[in-house]
Amino acid sequence: MEFIKKHKNISSLILIIILGIITLIYAKNLMNSTDREAIYGTRTKATEEVKITNNKEDQLIEVFKDIDEKTTVEERGNIIEIVVTVKDNINTKTLKSKANDIKKILNNKERKVYDVQVFGKKNTKDKSYPIIGYLHRGSDSFSWTKDR
Repeated sequence: MEFIKKHKNISSLILIIILGIITLIYAKNLMNSTDREAIYGTRTKATEEVKITNNKEDQLIEVFKDIDEKTTVEERGNIIEIVVTVKDNINTKTLKSKANDIKKILNNKERKVYDVQVFGKKNTKDKSYPIIGYLHRGSDSFSWTKDR
């Protein structure tokens, strides 16, 4: 204790540095969390039990095979995002019809856990594209953007 009283300035500086380091470490961990729950919270617990396999992704791509130039499927949390770049001669009615076939591919468990988003786009200019459809988990029909 006598040492601390004798060297007040150095002791205070060391204490401030230690507190500063602890604060910086806490702030870094708070801002750079890599924990999955930091993004999605507990909303994705069910996706750990009900997985979308590569085979299922391939089946979802196959739905659009005859109308697309390219289709990608990506799972983000409990949302399945499907991006379809359609051929120039395909209208939105055809895309919407094909999207309804997704409901036949996903089983009841998957439909209760996952939402599905379908993004339809073209490489050429078309007033009716892009178009977005959303199938909420448990729902029976897609909701599409109103202006298309």
